[in-house]
Amino acid sequence: MMACFRCSLIAVVGLLLMDPSAALADRTTKPVIKVLAAPVVSEEFNAQVRLARQLIKHDDCHGAVAVLEPLQSTDPSHSMIYNLLRRCYEKLDYQPKLEDLARRMIESQPNNYRYHLDLARVLVRLEKPEEGLASYREAALLAQSDGQYLSVTTGMMNAGFAVEALTLMDSLRGRIENPSAFALQRGMLLEAQRLYRDAVIEYLPLLEDTTRNAVNAERRLQALLEFQSSSEEVEAILLDRISDSGSAQALKTLTGFYLKAGRLEEAYRHTLRLDSLQGLNGQALVRFMRNCRERRRYELATRMGKHFFEHYRESAVRTEAYLVYADALTQLGAYDAAIAVYDSLVAWAPRDQEKGEGLYYIGMIYLDHLGDYQTARRYFDSVVTNYHRGLGYVLSHIARPYCDLRRGRLDQAAAGFQVLTQAQLNEELAEEIDYHLAVIEYCQGKYDSAGLALQRLMVNYPRGYYVNDAMQLLLVMDRIGQDEGLRSAYAQVLVYDLRRMPDSLKAALESVANAPSRSLADFALYRLLNVSLAEDDDDGILSYVQRLEEEFPESYYYPFGMKARADLYRLDVGRVDESKLIYRQLLEKFPNYPFASEVRQRLRELEEDNRIG
Repeated sequence: MMACFRCSLIAVVGLLLMDPSAALADRTTKPVIKVLAAPVVSEEFNAQVRLARQLIKHDDCHGAVAVLEPLQSTDPSHSMIYNLLRRCYEKLDYQPKLEDLARRMIESQPNNYRYHLDLARVLVRLEKPEEGLASYREAALLAQSDGQYLSVTTGMMNAGFAVEALTLMDSLRGRIENPSAFALQRGMLLEAQRLYRDAVIEYLPLLEDTTRNAVNAERRLQALLEFQSSSEEVEAILLDRISDSGSAQALKTLTGFYLKAGRLEEAYRHTLRLDSLQGLNGQALVRFMRNCRERRRYELATRMGKHFFEHYRESAVRTEAYLVYADALTQLGAYDAAIAVYDSLVAWAPRDQEKGEGLYYIGMIYLDHLGDYQTARRYFDSVVTNYHRGLGYVLSHIARPYCDLRRGRLDQAAAGFQVLTQAQLNEELAEEIDYHLAVIEYCQGKYDSAGLALQRLMVNYPRGYYVNDAMQLLLVMDRIGQDEGLRSAYAQVLVYDLRRMPDSLKAALESVANAPSRSLADFALYRLLNVSLAEDDDDGILSYVQRLEEEFPESYYYPFGMKARADLYRLDVGRVDESKLIYRQLLEKFPNYPFASEVRQRLRELEEDNRIG
């Protein structure tokens, strides 16, 4: 058995004869690492290793250690055994054994930086900082690649050796003749010491990098710009850099900060300058429009869109500019202007994909905003008939049944949705269609079938978007029972909800709330409260909360009404104390309601406002 693990005698002699000063040599005289000959292994050895791996796989690290330790004592230099044992010791938190293991490997392979690095980490965890630092320095002397240097310096940073890590990085920069090496790591250390100017100087060259370092450096700069203590100084440095060298990346970083901070005019002006630095290709302008849309700064997005189309007849991003510009106009309620922009896209676009997408979005304006469902259907039909490629074609197919649904043509809508169930849709769309089919069945009086479809949906899409809606409707059906009058009344509620007819929806909910059977009255009032919240109808909100309080003080839905009342009162200077009292009552009496964290946050904000005042 011993012979199976015997190392090459020649290799061992080579290590013993190695110049011990090599580990301290400069980078120009790399230490010569003698490679140990591969040990001769037997079937028994392989069987033991397989057994250890199986034990580790089944979380039996104690058993694996019992198998591996005899193998390691027989051949201390075997790297595979070392790795398996280290994994077990780490999991079992055997820190002293990890130290012994690393030291034994260093004895057999003293010039392998990795084992010195492992030892350093263990020593730090064992609260032996001086020995740990010495091991980190030894690992740095033995490292021979940029990746190895980075592992050592990162380990030192994580261990809290900030000053020493900076000193080592400076030394390594000279040794490898790369003055920008470790810039990201140095910058982070300098940040921690509040040396913001020095940190920014490290980050700036990385912005021009083509690796992930550029992304990380931009994030660090954004964080410094947003941090109150460093913001002014960092902004000034970036402005100087832009003025001196015309750095497009620095300007891009600063523009993003201005937009996020609400300094809109500066963001707009610097974006135009950035576009100039980038060769007037329009990409900065479209990116700015996209960022404005994401932050709901639609006025600024449309302003930039107007500038774009006044100055750019040809651009690689012209299609996206059309789409973002028109969407921003739609969000502002400028529907005619948005349709005109989409029409321009259709007229200009060289490919059917873009033409179909433009027509689809015009159809959506008629469907969702103008309530002209027949016109919307004509647009969707046109895309399906004439443009058989692209996103617009797929989305138009999906949109067509909704035109029938909004018109109250439930049979036609159901038929359209059934056709879509045969298509290869993603899970989100499949769930949406299944939910609407179930609701339509309920509206058509097929109550049992609808209940089964809703239960199926909850099984098929346990994390889906419509699961809560399906569960709520099943609970409503359970409360209604066999009351045909209430079933019919609630079916009307669902119809008007599907058709997006808020006035008719409110009338139908009032009918349920005032029905002879009170089974659903509290839920109907809760739904009416939500409609009023969506419409910002303060009088309606307070009215429905009062009705819940007077008629159903023990209802599950009454606390939601209390919260709605408190949310209104907190905006009235004269009633802030009342809102705080209600919030406290909610936290004391209903701590497990879904709004608990939001209530806690709002109460904390009100308390802080009082302290500031």
